[in-house]
Amino acid sequence: MSLSRWQLGIQQSYKRCFPTSFSAGLLVHPNITRIAQLRCNSTQNQSKNQEPVGPPQNLDRLHKFIAKSRFLTKLNEKPKFRAYFDKLAHTSPVSTITSFLILHEITAIVPLFGLWWALYKLNLDEQYNLPVYFKELLNQCGDSIEKLVDNYDQGFDRNRLILSGAVSYAIVKVLYPIRVLVSLWAAPFFLKWVLAPFRKLGQLFKRQKPANPTDLNDK
Repeated sequence: MSLSRWQLGIQQSYKRCFPTSFSAGLLVHPNITRIAQLRCNSTQNQSKNQEPVGPPQNLDRLHKFIAKSRFLTKLNEKPKFRAYFDKLAHTSPVSTITSFLILHEITAIVPLFGLWWALYKLNLDEQYNLPVYFKELLNQCGDSIEKLVDNYDQGFDRNRLILSGAVSYAIVKVLYPIRVLVSLWAAPFFLKWVLAPFRKLGQLFKRQKPANPTDLNDK
């Protein structure tokens, strides 16, 4: 069967888009050739419109750090927080990130061990009603606390120690958004009043240290 020039063009385009399922007999029917042409055009348009997935490469260090956190990314979508992040990015992003990470760890470690000690003294009862989500989180935290305690439970009630530690760890994890907000707010102040003085003190000691040890022998 001879094909017209129009059908031959459709045949070539269909063969280019669907090489494995090409069938010349199906292309003779006008409706089938029209459907094949539409599918081929749709596939080509989708491939052209697809863009590589991932954060832009021209972000500064602070915004790259924000892009790694789902919670910080959601905060960055809000105008107030975006303006605050942009302001921090223009000052000293590396020092600000360092301050944030230190505060983030402090807001986790201090409440964890403080609540752990307080709840252990309260002698929690294992029979208590908790939401299902918190019970699942408590089981996960209990496994982590049990590994942390290991064999360092001499002089303590092991079950009571693990239970109070698991509840403390679960509370700290639930408070994660609040800890992030507090760390973001306090990061510039922590940098100004804590990290900056230590940095100046370190630079002062470097200046006072003799560059060549033989200078002391000459004196």
